[in-house]
Amino acid sequence: MPRKKRTDVSALFDISNTQSDRGTQKHGSSTQNNSLLDNKRLFDEESEFSKALKDCGFLLYETLPSGLILDQFVFQRNLEKKLKRYPAVNQVYKKLGAWLRKLADSPLGFRLLLSPSELTIPGVGGHGADQDSLFHLLLGIAPMQSEMSALLLSKLELCDGRDTESILSDSDGVNVPKLILTQFQSVVSASNPREFATSVLALLRSSHSVATQREIIAYVPELLCDEYHAEASQVLVELLNKNPLLATSVLDTLLSINVPTEVMASARESVTTQLNKPDRDKVATFVKFLLQTSSSDESIGDITNIRRKLSLLTEATRSQPVFDVIRTTICHQKHIAEGWMKVVESLDGSDSPVYAVDLFVFLVLYGNHNKNKVVVAIKAKILSGILTERVVMETLQDHAGSVQSQFGSLLDLAGSLVRGSNTAVVWFSSALYKHAFLNFEKSCQREVISALVGHVGCREETETTLGLSVLNGLVEDSPVAMTTYSTVLKSLLETVDSLTLHQVRLLFSLLTGLAYHSGAAAAEWKDRLLKITRSNLSKPLVKFKRIGVIGALTIAEQLAKPEVDIDEETYKETEQLVRLAETLTANQPDAAVLLLDLLSVSVQQSKLNHRLVVWIGGFILDKFSNCFIADLDGQLDLDGFPVRADYSYSLEPPELDTDSAKENPPICLNLLPLLHASRCGNEQRSLKTLCPMLRLMKCCEIAATGNLDVIDGLLSCPVVFCSTDPLARFPDLGRSQKELVLTAAFHLSNWFREILNAFAPVSDTETREKLISRVKQIMKIRSFILESLPFCEGFAPPFVSYNDAKPSVLCAITTASKGKGVKRKLDNKDNEDPSTQLSALQPTPSSGRSTQVNTESNAAKPTLRCEHLAPYLRELDIDVIGLIKYTLELGSPVDNKTEELDCNLSLFLDINCLQFLLDDMKSKLEAVLVVKKSPFGRTSKNLSSLTNSRIHDMSPDELGTYVVALVPNLCNHMATINEYFKSIIALNDGMMDSNDMFLKKSLQISSCYHSLLGNITMILSWPGLTKPANESALTNTLRSFAMVTDKPTKGSRRQSLGVRVSSAVNSLADLAGNVPDSDCAISLLKLLVAVAGTGSADDANETISCKALEFLKRDWVGPDGLPLKGVKYTESIQYLTEIYINKSSDSLRAIDLLNTEGLNDLLQGSSKSNEIPAITKFTLPKVYKAMLIGLDILVQKLKPPKANETRESMSEMLSKWNLPMKSFNMLVNVIKVFDGRVFLNVLLRYGRRFLEFFLRSGMPLLDRLFRFEKENVQMLLKTLQLSTRCLHHYCSHSKVLKDVSLTNQVPMLKKRLETLLYRVKAMLTLNKCSEAFWLGNLKNRNPQGDEICSQVAPDTGVTNEDDDESVNDDADTDSEEEDESAEL
Repeated sequence: MPRKKRTDVSALFDISNTQSDRGTQKHGSSTQNNSLLDNKRLFDEESEFSKALKDCGFLLYETLPSGLILDQFVFQRNLEKKLKRYPAVNQVYKKLGAWLRKLADSPLGFRLLLSPSELTIPGVGGHGADQDSLFHLLLGIAPMQSEMSALLLSKLELCDGRDTESILSDSDGVNVPKLILTQFQSVVSASNPREFATSVLALLRSSHSVATQREIIAYVPELLCDEYHAEASQVLVELLNKNPLLATSVLDTLLSINVPTEVMASARESVTTQLNKPDRDKVATFVKFLLQTSSSDESIGDITNIRRKLSLLTEATRSQPVFDVIRTTICHQKHIAEGWMKVVESLDGSDSPVYAVDLFVFLVLYGNHNKNKVVVAIKAKILSGILTERVVMETLQDHAGSVQSQFGSLLDLAGSLVRGSNTAVVWFSSALYKHAFLNFEKSCQREVISALVGHVGCREETETTLGLSVLNGLVEDSPVAMTTYSTVLKSLLETVDSLTLHQVRLLFSLLTGLAYHSGAAAAEWKDRLLKITRSNLSKPLVKFKRIGVIGALTIAEQLAKPEVDIDEETYKETEQLVRLAETLTANQPDAAVLLLDLLSVSVQQSKLNHRLVVWIGGFILDKFSNCFIADLDGQLDLDGFPVRADYSYSLEPPELDTDSAKENPPICLNLLPLLHASRCGNEQRSLKTLCPMLRLMKCCEIAATGNLDVIDGLLSCPVVFCSTDPLARFPDLGRSQKELVLTAAFHLSNWFREILNAFAPVSDTETREKLISRVKQIMKIRSFILESLPFCEGFAPPFVSYNDAKPSVLCAITTASKGKGVKRKLDNKDNEDPSTQLSALQPTPSSGRSTQVNTESNAAKPTLRCEHLAPYLRELDIDVIGLIKYTLELGSPVDNKTEELDCNLSLFLDINCLQFLLDDMKSKLEAVLVVKKSPFGRTSKNLSSLTNSRIHDMSPDELGTYVVALVPNLCNHMATINEYFKSIIALNDGMMDSNDMFLKKSLQISSCYHSLLGNITMILSWPGLTKPANESALTNTLRSFAMVTDKPTKGSRRQSLGVRVSSAVNSLADLAGNVPDSDCAISLLKLLVAVAGTGSADDANETISCKALEFLKRDWVGPDGLPLKGVKYTESIQYLTEIYINKSSDSLRAIDLLNTEGLNDLLQGSSKSNEIPAITKFTLPKVYKAMLIGLDILVQKLKPPKANETRESMSEMLSKWNLPMKSFNMLVNVIKVFDGRVFLNVLLRYGRRFLEFFLRSGMPLLDRLFRFEKENVQMLLKTLQLSTRCLHHYCSHSKVLKDVSLTNQVPMLKKRLETLLYRVKAMLTLNKCSEAFWLGNLKNRNPQGDEICSQVAPDTGVTNEDDDESVNDDADTDSEEEDESAEL
């Protein structure tokens, strides 16, 4: 069908055609047509323009679009040529512009001029059918640009606050300012760019419409040339400060144009200010601008501000754009990634915790940068306690959309952390898995389940335990979602035979959780679990019986939950299941013990229904009475018994002759006869179940009645145990008798320990007296065990832990001949826990000191350390530590020479009881509060506790709150011990190392003092102590410290935290004058550092530094009067030196004092320093290392000068380099006397670091000060030259020694030396003093200055016999530093 012919612009003035052609137009078009008719005369008079456009190929139609019959570039060329033919061409251009302006005054005409044209002849032109508008085509003609630009900008100005219908017809939904500005796109260049830029910027300033300003700002990069970007950026920054609504447009444009440094700094300052305001809608824009304009020096500050702002941004809809900006920036800008890593690595958790954005950044960095570096940083934050599960939960829950984009990195990171060696790191990965499953979509959930099942299937115990634990937790948190994967999870039952007991319980808990949360569809699976449980219980092997026990208890917990009332049928089913497990394990004590301990855990954690608990309690009470309790009738018939026995350890005299005693005779624990019977084959009443049964009774009675009245008689009842005769002559007993007595002793100790666990929560005075007596009896039994074990080689104590570890054997402890000590050898290959291996034990006195007084010459009595008995002893509950509240009684120092201190007051602790309680407290603090890396690589010891006590169920905050409440009591004990040693020193006329200090009692008290100080320090390491919620606890703790040696002052309750910390440090520092040994001195100093860390006190660090110096000036000797030696002692001296330097208010002066007063005597040949006796030839390597480390830390703090630094401040900075340079030179010269590899290794390492810091911070300072302070710069460089010459000699000497550890340091150090050489040469050249720089060959010498003949360089070029340097182009030549001669 032929196309309808369209009329050109002249037809618009034909009145006859107007009405018919416009009938279909919308209402209001007649008004627009009339405006065109008014211009008919003008068009007729200047019709040559419309004719010229038509002749050149452009047709203006009444209806849109207009037409082009030629390519638009051809049209532009033809029109420009046609207009140039007129004589007065400039007037023609103006008339054409006026004609177009008149046409544009009509809304419809303006629309015709702005609308795209259409190519009426298909196939002509390179832009397809759609062509540019007439305005855009005319802007492409250089002579017309000025007229067209002015016309468009005037129309743009009219858009400011007006109805666009009066400007452009049919403008509903049309962005008129944007339509106008698009006409300037792709315009090659403006004919008058200055005028145009001025007009655009003036319009931008004067416009009152935010929408118009936004469009203009967005088109600034296309409207203005690069040379006007600076002016435009100034205007944009003014608008940014004036109108925050334009912030997004302004900042996006500033990122697209060339902005001067000063203007960019002003913009960044404004953005930083607005970022800290509560407006959250523009955070993404601000973050993008700051990160993309940040330099390496500014990145740290920007990231800090961004982190602070994002910590308050939790809405996912607002945070996702910000997170996307951060991800994009980190992936493309390396310095931002490195800056964020530095910021996160510097976090200490006090005022700068880890935020959700930090974890997100870790994931981005892990997927795009150095994975190993990210893993190291994450582990460090986990171990410091600031990257916790809470951070993971907040990140993955509040920002799931953003973090899900990094799911691959998250899954890979979690998998790598699972294989870590630290428990905290391993369990952090479990948090990643858990919260990823709970917050991500189903596809991610499948990946999480697949990864966890893979961990379960591996052979590594830690991974398997973690996989099962996370799956079990997911079943508890989200059972409905987990049922989707039940088929995969049920297949895990095939691996049950290869799992540990703890893992078996996790697996059964997982499967029963799925089975009992799946409704009727899981009935078949429930029957299968019951069948598997009964089958394992019926098997004769203990391994399978234990699996059956775990299955039975797990199912019972699901059937008889405490929060629901169970029906009779369910109750009977549960009771029968428990009774079945008890019956089938009666002849297997190991399985029975597991059943009892698991029941205790279930009852204690309130996992069983109250009715079932009452039944279990009654059943176990009857069984316990029948099996282990006997009437105390005064007669003990033990004919034929291997050893003599008697009623022992009674706390109350039995009343046998009274009428009540005849009706209800007193009871006793029938221990020794039952042990003998079980050794003869009677397993029905095995003593292995004694303590577990007592624990279960206690848990059931507390759960049922809330008190222990039913079993309170067990606290003081006597025990049928060996009489004193067999114990006294233990070495002479037979093998079977020894094993019987030792086994009974272990059972008796565990019985008393379980008695403590049961009755420790009871607070009445009578019970407390009995508990303290039991503690003393435990100590007595332990001493007997330690003394007797060496005489029973190969003895295997009864094992109390059932986590798949085989019982250890304590054997082959022999005494060496000729008075050379005791050599112990134990075969412990079957023990899975390396910490319990006793093969490398050394003789250790009970006092804990490494040196003994009056050692016997022929034979020493073999002893074991108490901690090696831990696997065979029942664990104490946290409540037992509460006994530490009672008063410590040490007796008078006058009685110091007595071997034992007999304390008759039952409510007073003696030193043995205190040591016992402190040791137990230490183990609990280390297990929960102190995160410590295992020295044995991968271990799952803490992950596999199946029958644990309450300590493993307590969180760090719970344990921290409990032990902090004990600090006042610990301070009382500390004051008591301090007064004791103070009295000894006073009795010996102030002598610190008198003989009384090394007697057995004093050594024992000293060891206890050391443990006491260490425990308090660990308590202060609890991060929660400094939180606002525990402010009162911290206040009480500091007040207790302040009262150790000082009386409380009035108004102390209203003191600030800094004053309290200062008072506490000063009070504890007064203890320094009475510390008995170096171990206590180190512990006290660590305590002072910990106390100072709880708050900011100006004078606390100086006090600590003074006390460290005081300890260094003390001559520490052993019991033999000789100076102390050993690795531990030297490390202590290094710690004292580091604390003295780092805590000093002037660390440089501290290093200088150690140089002058500490090292000079040794350099002159003395064996120790006269002023600082702790610095000896033996401790010098550690002191030397500490001094170099301290100097290294100080030099790091010296920063390079800023661009606007004043000359006075730079002079002050130069003076700060003089003392470090002097100290470094003195430390370098130490090698001339002490040239051992230890000294060389430390110097080469830290000497290189010193040069690096000097090149980074010192040389820029010298560059700027050289022309002003030439002499000072020259003296500083000459001092450094003395050191660098020696370093060159030490490098040569290290090569001669051929020591790998030394030669590895040489290349890096020599590179820094060479860099320094050329850097100084560049400085002189910069300051036009290059002629003052000259070089010579530096000869290779040893530390003493003797020439190394085998490495003498060939005599080429100019040389200087006085060790002047030269530059050699050969890379192997040892280039050195310059010599600024007097010519400077």
